[in-house]
Amino acid sequence: MQQDTHISDAAAAAAFRRLVAHLQHRHDAQNIDLMGLAGFCRNCLADWVMEGMSGIELVQKIRTDPSTPNPFVPVIMLTGHSTDSDTILGLAFARTGVWYPFFGTLLGWLGVALTGSDTSSNALFGSLQRITAEQLGLNPVLIVASNSTGGVMGKMIDAQSIVVAGVATGQHGQVGDILRYVFWHSLALACLVGVEIFVMAHW
Repeated sequence: MQQDTHISDAAAAAAFRRLVAHLQHRHDAQNIDLMGLAGFCRNCLADWVMEGMSGIELVQKIRTDPSTPNPFVPVIMLTGHSTDSDTILGLAFARTGVWYPFFGTLLGWLGVALTGSDTSSNALFGSLQRITAEQLGLNPVLIVASNSTGGVMGKMIDAQSIVVAGVATGQHGQVGDILRYVFWHSLALACLVGVEIFVMAHW
């Protein structure tokens, strides 16, 4: 089946502006081979195109383009510009008090476990983490970074990773067994990172 690769002029222009802004002050990205060193990943451009699309265009892309890498990303882009939800959730999480650095790390772990992507988890919870940190008087850079750090530990239990692992090792039909085996390892590592972030935040 032929995929619909048409992108509206507005979405393409928005993505191009993001690319120019990203590379404008980076002198280490003088050719395509060095763009990775400047923080450019192959998924960035696709994400920027999605950000430039209207809600209707995003829904149409999900329905017509099976190559859409992560269905959570368009949903995040549709809701991510609503600061009200982030503010409400941020104030709610602030009630965890001094323990938030630990729980904030687990929030990043949960985000990657659900979406399969640290980028998606950061887009989903980054603003919330910053607002909560500011409400609690914590270092927002540390707390937002804990979202990514905790998220790395959730990568081993996301559905995509487990399916790939099962196929690569010839364990077809044993996805559930793999998940049960690695789940507690993943949670234990996320808790260890949470403890480290907790210590860094308060000492």
